[in-house]
Amino acid sequence: MILVVTGTHQQPFDRLLRAADDVARETGELVVAQVGPSRVALQHCAMHERFTPDELGRRMDEARVVVIHGGTSAFLAARALGRRPIVVPRRRAFREHVDDHQVAFAASLPAEEALVAEPETLLTAVRAFAEERTASVDPDRRSRAFARLLEATVELLVRDEA
Repeated sequence: MILVVTGTHQQPFDRLLRAADDVARETGELVVAQVGPSRVALQHCAMHERFTPDELGRRMDEARVVVIHGGTSAFLAARALGRRPIVVPRRRAFREHVDDHQVAFAASLPAEEALVAEPETLLTAVRAFAEERTASVDPDRRSRAFARLLEATVELLVRDEA
């Protein structure tokens, strides 16, 4: 099963959902998509508006591949389970978010912790995906790494405002 998570932001992430539908059609694999406010009709995915935190964790744990938007909470949830997610950031240019902080965050992620893709490259990323799940993740180390990433993201945003 491939899990696709768009998050709970009020702007839909239709590009990712259409790409997920293409992945399901092309691979024949079950794709479970958390669609949020999107109204896109997917033909090949199992659609869910949202998941409870427990259900999201269970599905992340069970999935062969975890695909998430570029939000920090989704990333940390995946990493806490030892997952190396495919991260597809929302983009302001497509009205998927109010700014490009997810693009900056995704660009800051080390390759051993995430594979960054765009909707247009999702099928290729899923087909090429390989993951060695870690048995456990040190939450203190993750918190320190997250703090560094958050600091870098804020610095980029502040620099762009100046």
